[in-house]
Amino acid sequence: MTGFVRDMARVLTMRCREHVVLFSRQLDTPLSRGEAFGLRVHVLYCGGCRRFREHLVHLASLGRELAAQSGREPGLPADVRTRIYARVATATKKN
Repeated sequence: MTGFVRDMARVLTMRCREHVVLFSRQLDTPLSRGEAFGLRVHVLYCGGCRRFREHLVHLASLGRELAAQSGREPGLPADVRTRIYARVATATKKN
């Protein structure tokens, strides 16, 4: 219980700039219960962070949708990677 309260209090005392890291991290891994609750409370009264979170969630969903529509494996195609490696090798030889 003390971990929950400690995490919540830490999140509630953060500056908005620091919440950006939590919003991003929340997309990849679950936050602790205290962090998640503190973030929800902060978003209730902070319109800027609420809009940022909405934009971040929207961008993530667009990325997933685009990946699903393309039907391709993640990453660059092999021919593109080969061209990039060749250019990098040429550029490093010149320097």
